[in-house]
Amino acid sequence: MMSKRILKAILTAITFSLPALALVFALVELSGDKYAGFDGLQIGQTIAVEGKPLGLGGKAILAREIEIKHKPPEEKLKGLIEAINREESTLMIAGVKILVYSDTLIETKQVTQVVPYGEQDSGKAPINFSALELGQRVRVKGELRDDGAFDAKEIEVRKTKAEEEAEVEGKLLSIDRPRRTLNVLGFTIHVNPRAKIEFD
Repeated sequence: MMSKRILKAILTAITFSLPALALVFALVELSGDKYAGFDGLQIGQTIAVEGKPLGLGGKAILAREIEIKHKPPEEKLKGLIEAINREESTLMIAGVKILVYSDTLIETKQVTQVVPYGEQDSGKAPINFSALELGQRVRVKGELRDDGAFDAKEIEVRKTKAEEEAEVEGKLLSIDRPRRTLNVLGFTIHVNPRAKIEFD
């Protein structure tokens, strides 16, 4: 996401002239305001990681994109529902046990119409735990427990029968720079040189 400072500069340039706009883009590229690189990652930062599960015990992700957040830590996990235990009210996502409580907010997106470039969302609607199905992609907000399970505060159904993808957001706990790996929410994040790493 582009910073407010850069966005303001671009809007100002548009107001005056196109050459000024070109100058702004050149300055943005030189300043590196948005792009961080692997060396820009620091322990304690809040980061959001998108990538592909590696299947190494269910808690390893090959990062495609990493965004360094400026907001306070918020722990999130996104992936496919791999298992459901309706008696215990638990889910399994990316190898993590998700604990669902009576006050956990569960929502799904409503779609009102199909537009030329995809579906248009009209909002969210609450659903019961019983409506969750295997293979659905969900985003879970909550808190990681010391035992490795995840207490769910909010669950949002993103898409049904989606392609395999994983996303985690939380505090960067450790960095192994020689191996280019990170630890977030207990996940081992593998970062290859082509992964996009930027500030929000």
